[in-house]
Amino acid sequence: MGLQMGGFLKGKFFPPPASKEKIQFARECEVYVREYAPGLLQELRGIAEACSIDLQLLNTFVLALGIEPRCSIFAVSADHTIDETPLFARNYDWYERANQYFTSVVTSPSGGLTSLSLTDHPVGRYGGVNEAGLAVAVSAIPGYSKKPVPGVRMNVATRWILDTFKTTEEAASYLEEIPHQIGHNFLIADRDGNIALVETASEKVVIRNA
Repeated sequence: MGLQMGGFLKGKFFPPPASKEKIQFARECEVYVREYAPGLLQELRGIAEACSIDLQLLNTFVLALGIEPRCSIFAVSADHTIDETPLFARNYDWYERANQYFTSVVTSPSGGLTSLSLTDHPVGRYGGVNEAGLAVAVSAIPGYSKKPVPGVRMNVATRWILDTFKTTEEAASYLEEIPHQIGHNFLIADRDGNIALVETASEKVVIRNA
């Protein structure tokens, strides 16, 4: 799948330069991605090969990119909607210069679940819905100022959730298990109407079921 995405990105995407410190941080994060999102590092290798770009710079961009709090996310349970089905929504308040890179992506991993998402990222996803009816979205936390630590970046976690899980409970348990770089909120809803807000940070994870 990495080679296919790389073919789409070739000539359009070039990871920015990175400091030695950020490259080292990304290398430390690779250990956790290999454990908690196996297969994505191989996908990155395929993208780098197809695009003829430096693999370490690509890994650094994907695994250690900074982010600012901007987006809004919400979910409404079935008992509060007219047609009695859950409602899930998000917006992308993001850098205008990045708009040209946003695209709808259908991801069909081998042995995993097909999902639809909107992203400007070669591997990670900021939100989406998969074929099992599981929806997830992530938003940064205003005011969270602790220094990032090596862990699984939020949009890598979101991608793995869409690839792998079918229920809110499964996705929330995964977020409770993995190490997080910095603070983010994840909103999750499944086709049965189960909704959870998962507040994550490197020091603590709190699950709030609706």
